[in-house]
Amino acid sequence: MEKHYRYLGEASPEIDAELYLKEPIYMLLLLLEQGDEFFPERYPYFQFVRNTPFSNDVVPKGGSKARGIAKLLEVMGFEDVPTYAFGDGMNDLEMFEAVDYAIAMDNAVPALKEKAAFITANNNDDGIAKGLQLCGLLE
Repeated sequence: MEKHYRYLGEASPEIDAELYLKEPIYMLLLLLEQGDEFFPERYPYFQFVRNTPFSNDVVPKGGSKARGIAKLLEVMGFEDVPTYAFGDGMNDLEMFEAVDYAIAMDNAVPALKEKAAFITANNNDDGIAKGLQLCGLLE
């Protein structure tokens, strides 16, 4: 856990073993450096996406940021509305393919930067605000 959060430049959160009793859980973080192949065959109702060298994101099978964006657009009736997404990890690749304008944070993994229409400052340096300015959505 320490390696993962250090890699992200963040402090490790406090552990609450009863969090699942207090809040809905939509995503889990599986902390591991190897052994990715062990989980998908044993837990087929989840999908596992390597996001950092130290972790996999775990979401319900078929769930993704891209699917969430599509559902939001459908529910709100937003057709022909330009879509934007910000990301920095491998878990954002599918989302980048689902929007009109993909914006990678400066600290993003190289594979994500290759898919980006724009690259903004890192997520610890007002990257989203600067990205919105870059796209002409914020002055």
